[in-house]
Amino acid sequence: MPSSFPPPNGLAQIKIVYGDIQVRNGQVVTPGWESDNMETYREPWMPKGRLYVNKRVWSSLKEAIEACLALNDGYVIRTIGCFAPRVKRVNGELSTHSWGIAIDLNADTNPLSLDGVLRRDIPDAWVAEFEKRGWTWGGRWKKPDAMHFQYCSGY
Repeated sequence: MPSSFPPPNGLAQIKIVYGDIQVRNGQVVTPGWESDNMETYREPWMPKGRLYVNKRVWSSLKEAIEACLALNDGYVIRTIGCFAPRVKRVNGELSTHSWGIAIDLNADTNPLSLDGVLRRDIPDAWVAEFEKRGWTWGGRWKKPDAMHFQYCSGY
């Protein structure tokens, strides 16, 4: 069940699909971008009861998570984060969290790896549900980021 649009590939397509934003001091400073593109959603499975997400990816994200929860495999969402206007920790480029098109799931047990070793507790079936819907999993990267899923590729 793919999203209504394919995930963009590379920074140029990300900017076309989600907007060419500027970020300073943890804020998107592009006038009107945040109010036009971001929304707070509320679902019972959200640990804090709400999540601030890009409107364009919400239906796909919700569908992926609800499919994961329907597996009834006992995996619990303890933490989930999305919108964080900033640069990436590994190379200084703008993070996909800046557009609200990426989530970090249970960061404490699915860490970013700087040594190339994948450490995670997210079940394979959860990764498959996200990937089936066009999400890229950071656990497949050279420096794995097991907590990270994003609705784009090649960046």
